[in-house]
Amino acid sequence: MDNRINRVGYLRLFTDIIILVFCFIIASVISQRGFGERDKLILGAFVVGWYFSSKIIKLYDEFRTEEFIGEMLVLLENILVQIIIAG
Repeated sequence: MDNRINRVGYLRLFTDIIILVFCFIIASVISQRGFGERDKLILGAFVVGWYFSSKIIKLYDEFRTEEFIGEMLVLLENILVQIIIAG
């Protein structure tokens, strides 16, 4: 079995990163403090952290056959990594 990410996996990764960026920008606008240089660095760290943590826990492998709860637990692991990066 080949455990590499296929095209659908990369599309899911790209979509998740776009959603992450969009949510970060929306939160910045709602807080009414603008989008400064520090925010760009934090956003970059989030994107890089999401990419590497999803590669480590194999979030986008094509051979994943987890049930819904299994998928949510894997997603929570990735979110935990993001919280650690933010902390």
